Amino acid sequence: ILKNKHNSTCKPEYKTTETAEEFRNIIDALFKMGEDIEIELCGRWLWIDGNTRPHKEELKACGCKWSANKKKWYWHHAEDTAWMNRRSHTMQEIRSAYGSYRIMRDGTEEKEESKKKEYLTA
Repeated sequence: ILKNKHNSTCKPEYKTTETAEEFRNIIDALFKMGEDIEIELCGRWLWIDGNTRPHKEELKACGCKWSANKKKWYWHHAEDTAWMNRRSHTMQEIRSAYGSYRIMRDGTEEKEESKKKEYLTA
């Protein structure tokens, strides 16, 4: 419903075609890599942490990319790159702006309680 509302009111270049199924598929694939993988949902991006080094090639095959600044892997729907902000943000800034949920192996989400931090954008 929200996606349809968003798509009906936004400019064509900002429309989204992502589906819940895509998120379920990538999350399932990530959890199959092992017990040591942690997944955090911030906005529409997944951030992957934990002992990821042994799974480097699998993460790449799933479409994940490495963030050298954050020392984490991330995944997002392909169309998100067309209009994303190119400024580097800390994980705290991302969590404050978009919210944060730790995705648990049993299918539940755990809201990350982070300190709200106001910041100026350049």
